[in-house]
Amino acid sequence: LDLMIGSGGNEIGEQNNYKVRLYLNNGKGTFEPAAKKLPPLRKNIAVIAPYDFDNDGDIDVFVGARSLVATYGVNPSHQFLENNGDGTFSDTTEKVAYDVKNAGMITHAIWKDIDKDGKKDLMTVSEWDTPKIYINNGRRLIKQTSTLDNLFGMWNVVEAADLDNDGDVDFILGNQGSNTMHKTSFENPVKMWVNDFDNNGTFEQIMTNHKNGKDYPIHMKKELTAQLVSLKKQNLKASEYAKKSIDELFSPSIFENSIMKQSSISETIIAVNEGDWKFSVKKLPSRVQLSCVCGIVCTDINNDGHLDIIMAGNNFEFKPQYSRLDANYGSVLLGDGNLGFTWQEYNSSGFVIKNEVKHLKTIKDNKGKTYLIAAINNERPKLFLINE
Repeated sequence: LDLMIGSGGNEIGEQNNYKVRLYLNNGKGTFEPAAKKLPPLRKNIAVIAPYDFDNDGDIDVFVGARSLVATYGVNPSHQFLENNGDGTFSDTTEKVAYDVKNAGMITHAIWKDIDKDGKKDLMTVSEWDTPKIYINNGRRLIKQTSTLDNLFGMWNVVEAADLDNDGDVDFILGNQGSNTMHKTSFENPVKMWVNDFDNNGTFEQIMTNHKNGKDYPIHMKKELTAQLVSLKKQNLKASEYAKKSIDELFSPSIFENSIMKQSSISETIIAVNEGDWKFSVKKLPSRVQLSCVCGIVCTDINNDGHLDIIMAGNNFEFKPQYSRLDANYGSVLLGDGNLGFTWQEYNSSGFVIKNEVKHLKTIKDNKGKTYLIAAINNERPKLFLINE
């Protein structure tokens, strides 16, 4: 097996940002860098999803980006890399994945045969956006309209499985959770407006709550005035600022030319496949909603023939006034095969992890034992044995 790594961050500029890196296994237990095998890819990479798309015996790769460096809120482009058969890759995004190119601020992507035609399709999730399905017709990926297109959320991760044993694919979608300062709903979504509001050459982001038909800034007055000189010149009192909508603080023409993103659902859910590209929403138990979910594994833990769910997450990077998301100590949900899932107490599940988990994965060793690996931000991975 070879290794491909995607990097990102805002610590250094776009031109010098980390590239996607490919390391080839020399068969002697070491990896050798293969810098010239890949086309230029300088993005904040969120996911690398491998799959033999053209069925020619080698692995092609979808590369999903989360954001542009220092320009949060502007959609990055994504790329599809076709394996040339000699270990080199060509960028065939325009030909194969044109519909996916502008899929939003992608956080995760998986390949799964959703339409049951024998070819794996692509599923992506994003921040400030909806889950998206792209059907593989054998030549390219085509955006499939579905009822998922109405679910705007802060999606972190997606897992696919037949959870109700009806023969089609359902989705588990990890979101921000409901234990947050800013509540959202379909009637009153949280929005983010992105623009160069003070014409200084850099983009700013203004988040708002929707109440009584108007959008009010979430940020404290001193936060906005520190960034936007034009607002500071209004010399508003804090009590005056608190009552003003963004249309009263800024010229409406500014927002006509702004990027607007929204979140209308915060809970982690199961999207139940009802057929004909219709999905019903089933919210998972309240203990799951205490924090964000960033890693999901679906497997039969207790050997009863029904799929169970393991989840973990947390996000410690929020500003103090918004409170970090740190109440997810790991979740084990035992399934009944009919979309019923029961949250297990920690002394029963044995799965306790208070860190900032970014990914979960199961592996088997050469003795057939199954392990769960938790990838943790700024920490060593943790390993759990799943009893069988």
